[in-house]
Amino acid sequence: MKPIKHIKRILCLILTAALLSAIPLAAQAQEVDLRSANVSGYPTIRLSGGFHQLYYDELGPDRELVFDPGAVGDMLAPLLEEATQALKTLDFNRVIDFLVEGFENWFGPIRMNGDGESVRQGLSSEFNNWDDWNLYDADEFEFTFDWRLDPVYNAQKLHEYLERLAETRPDVEKYNFYVQSGSGPVMMSFLKLYDPDLDHVASLVMDISMHNGTTMWGELAKRKLVIDTENLGKMNLALGDFQLQPLLRVLYESGLLEIIERIAKLAANNIIDRVYDEILIPLMFTMPVFWSYVPQKDYAAAKMALFKGNPDYAGLVAKLDYYRENVMAHADQIILDANARVKVAVRAGYGLLMYPLGKGSGVQSDDTVDTVYASLGATCAPMDGSFAPWYKQRKACGDGHDHISPDRVIDASTCLLPDQTWFTLNKPHGTEHQYGEWYAWFKSVPARPTVYTDERFPQYFKLVEEAFEGRGVYEPLEKQPEPSAFVETLKLAGLWVLKLWRWLLRLPLFWV
Repeated sequence: MKPIKHIKRILCLILTAALLSAIPLAAQAQEVDLRSANVSGYPTIRLSGGFHQLYYDELGPDRELVFDPGAVGDMLAPLLEEATQALKTLDFNRVIDFLVEGFENWFGPIRMNGDGESVRQGLSSEFNNWDDWNLYDADEFEFTFDWRLDPVYNAQKLHEYLERLAETRPDVEKYNFYVQSGSGPVMMSFLKLYDPDLDHVASLVMDISMHNGTTMWGELAKRKLVIDTENLGKMNLALGDFQLQPLLRVLYESGLLEIIERIAKLAANNIIDRVYDEILIPLMFTMPVFWSYVPQKDYAAAKMALFKGNPDYAGLVAKLDYYRENVMAHADQIILDANARVKVAVRAGYGLLMYPLGKGSGVQSDDTVDTVYASLGATCAPMDGSFAPWYKQRKACGDGHDHISPDRVIDASTCLLPDQTWFTLNKPHGTEHQYGEWYAWFKSVPARPTVYTDERFPQYFKLVEEAFEGRGVYEPLEKQPEPSAFVETLKLAGLWVLKLWRWLLRLPLFWV
């Protein structure tokens, strides 16, 4: 009988072990795959973009508005008058005197020192009322921050924000993050340094994010402030009811705009140095935020151009280097890691020119961020044309997907996430975050949302009505009629003739 007892004991042990081993398997089977789940039940945290109002003692009795981005309008009318007088006398230093005074009044109260720290303490962002927890009864709320500061510091603040939020909302385990514009570097820092396992993330939308930088800020940081005549010649500008665009276009195509620029540069003499030494470096490039908008390829040259190894900026440079080495250099991988575990979408704009500050700004953008940077790698046609009739998308994608835009301006096949990147034509850079019903659909669709999941939300949209109170009207971009190869070839040849003409004009101007 003893052998039978032993056999019974062995069978009991085997059965018990099997039951115990099944427990974690059962729990694992119940885990939700957030890549394809309905995550609309989780609250949404919207990270505000940068360059908004800043206050001193925001929540206290001495509340004071110290920075208002809208105040720039107060400088423009008098500046135009000063510029008119300067053109008459060729005394451009008079304009710079006015600019220095204006920027000192505008940026002076929020200036930072060589360590990248605020000179005046006690400043904070608008609506940063963390103590008013009644806000968190809603399903959507906003995280604001002092946009001037180091993205890594603001990422730490986001981490603290979530910790405090957990005390009030213990029922919430994860959040949908909607990241806009200048908050991109903050979110990248948060994911890399404070939440690499995505413990707090149910979904992530990177909307016109500036975490890869922009051409404009790269050129400015390399001390290459010039008016991009190509961009200026294509901009849709007006003085009152008078449209300047046709005149500017003629001046540009004829090469006269560049001649005017060269003459103005001679007359201006040392004004560019004054702009940098008296405005840009002391008032703007001591703020870490503007460095986070400098593309990685421009960073080393920009540090040398602006700081020249000056030890007075050692503290600031240490912050900038840390962010570059530990966050920005890994941005694509951070997004890929997130995409492997949660719902991810990227949004970018195109069809608008950037502000013409620095050569190379005449690229596809939403007026602020290059489309190639915001979309994480799209191939873009020039601003004044489309892809040639024989152009094919550069990368073959799964299931034979065609990622060329209906207007043949964008090729999304080269994006980091080609099936999860949406584009909007002619939408100015801003902070609208709904795009009609797109975001609600993105959160709720029981599948990994892609540009092919729902015909209502294809890869390419267009803005058909200006935004009102942060909302605009959007429609899918319809496929255009097939272009005539002959006509397109003629247009392309005409553009090259004009480019050759402008190049010939530059030869005698080269030595000027």
